[in-house]
Amino acid sequence: MDNVSLQLTGKKFDEFAKRGGLIDQINNKYPDFGGYSQVFKLRNRIVHNGDIDFTESQARTCFDFTIAILGVAKAINNEIYRRFFSPEVR
Repeated sequence: MDNVSLQLTGKKFDEFAKRGGLIDQINNKYPDFGGYSQVFKLRNRIVHNGDIDFTESQARTCFDFTIAILGVAKAINNEIYRRFFSPEVR
């Protein structure tokens, strides 16, 4: 995520996300979760080990973080779109 964000915005993922407060709400709700790296660790447990024995609370936390990450990805996409396709650029 950091490499993609750096290439597209010039900022690391967390830096970009914090800029607009895009991920602060979820970090405040789950301060000990570990952010997007934890989502990918859980994903790897599911995909590579077939581990699907999670509590409802763990699943909800992961889901909420994933939705927040997708929100940041959307914001990155919107910034790129504005940068290259806004009427001011043409």
